[in-house]
Amino acid sequence: MTLRTQYDAAQLQRMNTLLQAALALPPHEREGWLQAMPADLAALVPLLRSLLQRAAADDDAFMQRPAASIG
Repeated sequence: MTLRTQYDAAQLQRMNTLLQAALALPPHEREGWLQAMPADLAALVPLLRSLLQRAAADDDAFMQRPAASIG
C-alpha cells in the first residue's frame, strides 16, 4: 500500500511519537488503539497502520533468517 498524503513537520513529529507508543503495545492491542485515535489525529491513522504492519513484517522476516545471513 502506497500512501501519498503530504504531512507537515508537526504531523510527522506527532506521528513519530504515536508510532513509538503503538510499538510499545502488544501487537494484538494496536488495531484497537488505532481505532480509538481522537478525531484530530485521524489523518495519521492510515500512515500509522501502514508503518505498524511494516514493522510486524520486518520482525517476522528477521526471526526467520539464519544468524549466519545477518552480517
